[in-house]
Amino acid sequence: MILGACLIAASFISALVISNSSSRMITVWSAAVELGEGEVITPDDVVMSKVLLPSNAANYIDGEVPIVGSSVIRAIGADELIPAYALSSQIDDQLQQVPIAISLTQVPKDIGSGQIVDVYGITGSDLRSQSLEPGKSRSRLIARNLVIDQIDNHASSLGGDLVITLLVQRQIVPSLIEDMGNYDFVLVRNR
Repeated sequence: MILGACLIAASFISALVISNSSSRMITVWSAAVELGEGEVITPDDVVMSKVLLPSNAANYIDGEVPIVGSSVIRAIGADELIPAYALSSQIDDQLQQVPIAISLTQVPKDIGSGQIVDVYGITGSDLRSQSLEPGKSRSRLIARNLVIDQIDNHASSLGGDLVITLLVQRQIVPSLIEDMGNYDFVLVRNR
């Protein structure tokens, strides 16, 4: 009888401790996908998460604060809580969104929004050729450290090219667009 009463009391105490700890849970924003520096946050990029942050809650953005349309100023990993210092309300006007069409076979398999890539160009004839003259390079580095803003998979599911929107510094946009007509692009992901 005494043992039964002790077990019932222990279960009530456990329930009280659990309910007190859940009342300290707060809602903060976390990234649903990888977010690269310069990206503008869309509703699909973020989710609200309930977490227990007893002492450092001020370092993260409260779920009540609207962040859609903010600019990322520090890369944020997928499923990472969004730090308050990682976003800015001012959009970097030096970055332009440039779409490129690229064959699905010329991008890493698990490429995603927010990842950083280098863009290499290879001429169509070199791409199809198996032999190469000694000393002649097949590829050329077109641009380095570009952030993937968005990926449109709809065309590739129908057998077409993958359309990837890159965030590109304003001053190199003209040369990148010119190179689109001269080269087939290959994306190489930075780790």
